[in-house]
Amino acid sequence: MFLRFDSKRLFHLILGAYFLLGAHYSFPNFGGYGLNMPQNFAAWIFTAPLIGLGLWQWARDRVFHFSISLALYWLGAAMLALPLFFPNVIDIASAAPRIAGLIAGLLLYTAVLQINWTSVHWRNVLILVLAGIAVESVLGLLQYFVLEPGNYWGYNTLQNRPHGSFQQVNVMASFIATGFAISLYFMLSKDERAMAPAAKIGAVLAGFMALSAPFLLVVIQSRTGQLGGLAALLLLLPSLRRQGPVLTRQLLLWFFLAGTGLIAGLGALSTADSPKRPPTIYEDPGARAVIYAQSFEVIQQNPLFGSGYGNFEHAWRHNHAETAKPEGNVIMGLHALSHPHNETLLWLVEGGLLAFTALVILASGLLLSLWRVPWRQRCSLLALVTPILIHTQTEYPLYHSSLHWITLILLLAMIDAACAPIRTVAFPRIIFPAAAALAIPLAVTPFMVTGLQSLAVITKFESKKPREFELLMEVSNPAFDLNRFQWHLWELRLRTALITADTTELAAFLAWSERLAQTMPRSPLYVNRIIALRALGRIDDAEAVLAEARYLFGDRPDLLPFVDLDPRVRIKLE
Repeated sequence: MFLRFDSKRLFHLILGAYFLLGAHYSFPNFGGYGLNMPQNFAAWIFTAPLIGLGLWQWARDRVFHFSISLALYWLGAAMLALPLFFPNVIDIASAAPRIAGLIAGLLLYTAVLQINWTSVHWRNVLILVLAGIAVESVLGLLQYFVLEPGNYWGYNTLQNRPHGSFQQVNVMASFIATGFAISLYFMLSKDERAMAPAAKIGAVLAGFMALSAPFLLVVIQSRTGQLGGLAALLLLLPSLRRQGPVLTRQLLLWFFLAGTGLIAGLGALSTADSPKRPPTIYEDPGARAVIYAQSFEVIQQNPLFGSGYGNFEHAWRHNHAETAKPEGNVIMGLHALSHPHNETLLWLVEGGLLAFTALVILASGLLLSLWRVPWRQRCSLLALVTPILIHTQTEYPLYHSSLHWITLILLLAMIDAACAPIRTVAFPRIIFPAAAALAIPLAVTPFMVTGLQSLAVITKFESKKPREFELLMEVSNPAFDLNRFQWHLWELRLRTALITADTTELAAFLAWSERLAQTMPRSPLYVNRIIALRALGRIDDAEAVLAEARYLFGDRPDLLPFVDLDPRVRIKLE
């Protein structure tokens, strides 16, 4: 009977297909985060059926599996979602995707618990995760040793810092560091009940990661990745005690491979022709010191309710300009800062005390699970998530990479299942889980497929000079990144209005751009506003916008042509 299909097996198959294939899908693009990255579409195309399977298992068994940690995670998520409806949220559409990603992750967590895996099943899931990381390692090694200049993927062979399919070196590094932690954990927690073929595959993967991870962490030259790998190693060291002779031999081999990888990485880096980051990077916090300091200043302005979800860029930009001495002396490289490079700070700036309380509740969910087991096991389990958690405090990997988010969710669920008994409650009414099990894949999958097509079209459009605006007609799902699509659409309308001298359209563009500037103040937006105002003959208003732009962004090159410009000169978009 259809209702009685083996959901555990199907869950494993889909999960395996994702980690081995789907997680590494990409095509040339202009980067970014969220749904600006092809691999993130692929992630949710695979994840939606996984969520559906878990909810279907709930409906089929009429039993709901849960844990105290799961309840705390949902409570924290609900509290994080609440500020989305505060009156200080200017554009809910730009703020909602972050909450949607959080809810999707918890739905996956909930679905995984409904499958009710045994420790053997969890060990096999760990092997799948390790296999996915091994694939990225292979991609990184190919990039470092094989790719030539002018390659299809646009990999920079002069810098030669492998980024796998992530397009960002620190994101690659924290993922590799996670594989490094899993490989040692796998060797330390040998399960005799595990299936022999799977155990052999896991041992091979663990050995490969022991060798490749140190090498890659050295040549990538990522402080975040190296710190994550070192922290995970230190947390795992206490579990080295009381190992049997068989495990001791395997561990000696693991450390030999890790040492070999480290020495090979140092040797490759010292003899490479590519630029090397100076040792001072380990002492210099760089622009983060400014970002963090001024983020705290923004928090002090609205400590209770925050500046509003989606408003970080506006709040930080204006604070940065206000404190600049002399006026306009801003850091040019931070002209489009949409995240403070620290996840805790982002929620504090935008959500205030309520969001911070929610983060504490989320953290307590993990700590509660770990507190139930002996301290050595506690440290070992914590090591699995440490590289990604550290990275969230220095950048925003969970936005760059849905693979990081999905991996983190699976590891947290595994820790929960290993530390605390999974509880059950009878749930005879199955309409909600059954409906959700069907609705989520049916809604998410077409959105992601059409979004992936739309991203390819937008990328093609943005790569062409001059613009071929007719390509915008091929976008089947502009909602995948509405701001990006609207930017190009309004650019077309502005160009047309400038040619036809359509004052109504110019006024409409100014109204739209003024709204966008309230959440996403960017220098190009101000440039287009100046052009529109000059076309309308509103020279004084154009000068006021120019003054505001220079106040916020300093003397950026795109603003300088308008300084002391003759009022009679008409400007066209290039």
